[in-house]
Amino acid sequence: MKAGGAYVPIDPAYPNERIVYILNDTNCKVALTDQANHQLMQTLAHGISLVVVGDEQVWEMEFTAPVVDLAANNLAYVIYTSGSTGTPKGVMVTHQNVLRLFFNDTNLFNFGANDVWAFFHSFCFDVSVWEMFGCLLFGSKLVIVPKQVAQNASVFGKMLVDDQITMLHQTPSAFNILQLHLLATPTPLALKYIIFAGEALNPKQLNTWKQTYPACKLVNMYGITEVGVYNT
Repeated sequence: MKAGGAYVPIDPAYPNERIVYILNDTNCKVALTDQANHQLMQTLAHGISLVVVGDEQVWEMEFTAPVVDLAANNLAYVIYTSGSTGTPKGVMVTHQNVLRLFFNDTNLFNFGANDVWAFFHSFCFDVSVWEMFGCLLFGSKLVIVPKQVAQNASVFGKMLVDDQITMLHQTPSAFNILQLHLLATPTPLALKYIIFAGEALNPKQLNTWKQTYPACKLVNMYGITEVGVYNT
């Protein structure tokens, strides 16, 4: 993105046909991969330059920041829909759309450089845009939650405590499981905000949490990929 390009997240667990479709549909020029998926991408990404993250040659490259003339309407990323109703469709989102998430006519959140954000969701899910760029735009710290930790409420609850996470995004169903573990043996938390989205929220299920952690603000948000994550 600093070089003026847009990123397109692709999960290596996708079916090969979907990966090839996205690479071709976006006219992809460069693909970033890791050593574990290098062979897969060599097989699927014909005519595309591959950069293996962690490769010694990458670290020997010059890291001078490129000088580019970026505008607000330049493309920032393309995220593909699930394709449940047919062929997956790429949603093109600009830099302006991303900034709108955090800087609008009214500042609804008190984000700052001392915050610690949990990168809980897949980078192929548009909520990851909120988690990544919310952190980067405010100079905060981003803690990447491994998949196996995200799937274990007890272990993730300990991570919230150990890493002093202040910003968390959850679906209501995931949080209902998490709060059962945290409320069983209440421990001081640094959480400032929990953002809910993705499913209907039942406020009554949050009563005990609010009584136990009154300083933690609970926010219910809604949006679709096409509007840039959230619109209300």
